[in-house]
Amino acid sequence: MKVYTRLIIHFVSTLFLFFLFFVLMYILLLFSFSYLSNTITWFKRLDYSMVKAVYVVFVTLIFCLWYGWYAGAPLFHLLEWLKQLASGIYEEPKLKERFYKKTKLHRSYQVYDELILYMRRLTSKLNENEIARIELEEMRKDWIAGVSHDMKTPLSYIKGYTAMILSPDYTWTGKEKEKFIRIIQEKALYIEQLIEDFQLSQSTPTLSAKKQDIVEFIRCAVIDIANNPQAQHYHFSFHTEVPHIYTYFDEKLMLRILYNLLMNTIIHNPVGTKIHTRVELEEQVLITISDNGIGINQKNVQHLFDRYYRGTSTDTPEAGTGLGMFIVQQLISAHGGTIEVKSIQGEGTTFFIYLPIQG
Repeated sequence: MKVYTRLIIHFVSTLFLFFLFFVLMYILLLFSFSYLSNTITWFKRLDYSMVKAVYVVFVTLIFCLWYGWYAGAPLFHLLEWLKQLASGIYEEPKLKERFYKKTKLHRSYQVYDELILYMRRLTSKLNENEIARIELEEMRKDWIAGVSHDMKTPLSYIKGYTAMILSPDYTWTGKEKEKFIRIIQEKALYIEQLIEDFQLSQSTPTLSAKKQDIVEFIRCAVIDIANNPQAQHYHFSFHTEVPHIYTYFDEKLMLRILYNLLMNTIIHNPVGTKIHTRVELEEQVLITISDNGIGINQKNVQHLFDRYYRGTSTDTPEAGTGLGMFIVQQLISAHGGTIEVKSIQGEGTTFFIYLPIQG
């Protein structure tokens, strides 16, 4: 039942009781006035209509004051509650003992029980959001500290090798200069990657999709990553029973998804780990990336796709932006898909990517 309906019913029932009380008191007034007029001489000189008017005004005033306090007291509690919420205190003000009848709220508060229920839900939700905001802020601070450290390292390389090349005290051979420049380029690309990660995490990716064979695209991407120098001691495999699946996707963003997932598998697992990629066609495209590595603990699984989270599968500090897996989820969502992860420590990890077939 809605709050205003309860208030109307409550007001009508109270008004009816007041009417009965008024009638009874009026009858009592009649008998009292008649009796006093017969027993007290000066009482006969009183104006009866004036007595009735005073009586009506007095009883009505008493009723208004009583009902105003009875129905208005809960509103003061709700106003105090709203003030606390506005000031950032996400909890209900404590009710005074007089507002309770044994263990239940006083009847006047029960009229507003639906509104109080919604206020409690709002308070609980705001409190949860505040806790989440504080946790996110702490993660953001840790992320900034980590990324600042990650950027200082390549910058120190760039500054150091640049100073060496420009130093008049040494004469470098062409091969040595080429080596220094390659290192500078590598570190500059790493910084560029950090900046790109940050930009992707702060906005919704814009797709530039075109229709092409996603099976062949994934196969080529796996081969390309398997030929990466970092992957030379890992065993990659690819399997599909569907030779071709034509659908719309952004090849640059799809490559970023596969690169992040496969390179993370390399970084967080020991040499010799087997990494298997599989493509299936059901009602949608299913891409499975699994490994027989060390697995991810459940705490990290729960936060794996959180922004700024820098947990690792090894429980040891690892360089990274804390945005890689968050970006993967964002890019998959931009394609209308979803990603799931299952992991058992000591047995390995499997990522499931579900993509709709478009066109």
